[in-house]
Amino acid sequence: MELRLYEETIGQPATGGQGGKRQVGHLKLVSDMVSVDAVIAEHVTRKWQSQSPGQPTDRATLIADIEFAQGAGGVTLEAAIARARQGFRDGAFLFFWNDEQITEPQTQLNVALENEAVFLRLFPLKGG
Repeated sequence: MELRLYEETIGQPATGGQGGKRQVGHLKLVSDMVSVDAVIAEHVTRKWQSQSPGQPTDRATLIADIEFAQGAGGVTLEAAIARARQGFRDGAFLFFWNDEQITEPQTQLNVALENEAVFLRLFPLKGG
């Protein structure tokens, strides 16, 4: 199974309220059964492994914003995964699988040959 990972923000102050969908990874998984929790764990693990020790986490990216700053305060990969999963449960971001919003973390996802996972973070707009 192939999986394209995207992060998207809408209304983020740093972007002047403009959102943007950007591809942040590509995974090949052997399993044909996968849950939202498993996809979140794979995404966090991939980001964790791509961080250089001592490098500040990119605060503009969705998952990094809620799960970890590598090396800060002794945060482990397991803790980062747990925090990201809790962020999903708390509504800190929305999860879409092949253009369908999924709200339950244990949902078994319908898998196709090629799949798209989107992590969408909404920021409240200021004013009016």
